[in-house]
Amino acid sequence: MTGGAEWPDGVIREQSTTKPERRTVSRMNNFGQLFLGEVRKAFTGSIWYRMLLIGISIASLSVFGYAVSIPDKIAAGIPIENATAAAIRFWFMTLLGSGLFGVVFVAREFSSHSIARSVLLSHSRWRLFWAKTLVCALMGVLYAMVSAVLVLVSLPIISLVSEENATWSGEAGRTLFGIVVVVIISAPWGAVIGWMLRSNVSAVGVFLALTLVVDEGIFRLAPSVGRFTMQISMGAVYRDGKENALSPEWGAFVMGVWLVLGLTAAMITFRRRDVLGQ
Repeated sequence: MTGGAEWPDGVIREQSTTKPERRTVSRMNNFGQLFLGEVRKAFTGSIWYRMLLIGISIASLSVFGYAVSIPDKIAAGIPIENATAAAIRFWFMTLLGSGLFGVVFVAREFSSHSIARSVLLSHSRWRLFWAKTLVCALMGVLYAMVSAVLVLVSLPIISLVSEENATWSGEAGRTLFGIVVVVIISAPWGAVIGWMLRSNVSAVGVFLALTLVVDEGIFRLAPSVGRFTMQISMGAVYRDGKENALSPEWGAFVMGVWLVLGLTAAMITFRRRDVLGQ
């Protein structure tokens, strides 16, 4: 493809426009190849299914532990529909596995010093950042799909354990939707922590502390402040029923704000700091 351009001497000469187009296509192809390479890297080894199994194990113990108490809940006047929704709500704990995958997938390259090679091969820190972060998000989708299947599969097991007829309801459906959302979001959120801290040990420690202790502690001490933390906002989305928590809609909004701010800070940090700087 060519176009005319007038030069200073007044003569119109043909000017090729194919090179910029080729560069654009090349960039797109490079990102696609980089992304596929990161996908292959994500499924190489055992990290992806080990983290999934960690989340499933913790969640299943909580789900079936609660199922044992369902007869007491019903005796106290709680409808079986509400008790069923409360039982399946514990599948939210698969977000631990999802978030841990995001943390380790990013931070391990800094810990092993292979991040410098990845930057050189990608020719762009920006492309590498988004390729790895998108892979984490897609892994979150996979974990969420597994969680949704486990929610449905667990219903007859809940009935068997509790000796009550576990009953699906609108509340259970909304709870399931919330679980899917938070499990997906947890993976790129874990990646954010990995990008920021650049160390497997410290990033995993901070992620677990924030998820299990810090946010909950802030909420207990100052509910008006703590309800805006990431984990408490996630709890609002999967309807954990905390008093003074945000509504599911506002919880989703705050969760999204945290993710956008975290990704922005992580991207700026990665672009400006030395790749091997700690």
